[in-house]
Amino acid sequence: MRESGLSSQRIKKIHEDMSKELNTPYPFASKIYIDNIIDEASKKTKAKRSIYYEIGECLIKTDRKRQFDIKQFLTSFLNKIEFNSSDVAERYFPLENSRTLVVDPRYQFGQPTITGTRIKAEIINEFYEGGESKENICKIYHLQIGQVEDAILYFKRSA
Repeated sequence: MRESGLSSQRIKKIHEDMSKELNTPYPFASKIYIDNIIDEASKKTKAKRSIYYEIGECLIKTDRKRQFDIKQFLTSFLNKIEFNSSDVAERYFPLENSRTLVVDPRYQFGQPTITGTRIKAEIINEFYEGGESKENICKIYHLQIGQVEDAILYFKRSA
């Protein structure tokens, strides 16, 4: 947790609270989820936004409110959203375990784009649906095959 940018005081407080809640002296042996804040200047993880731990099928946020969240809904989004240093959501990565597509309101009016480019995923899908091969799309837009496949997958799932 220290490597994640949390202060010793915050870690100690979280440890105390979780110990009471879970009735164990070893609360960090539980599954813990941490969502990110990204420093816009360096594009690197600066600090951590929220910490959650599991009890049954619920996640509990380690703040004073002790809010319960239904695990199956929350966990799928925790690693898909990047927050800035002001705790404002900046980017959303719509595919599981992939950051090749991004929804960022600063680019293409928030439409899904290939990460690191301004190429809309919709355009890639339209080329493919129009009969263009994945390999030719890669050559036209200077993309990797995985980026093209993810754009196509995104539109197949949303259809």
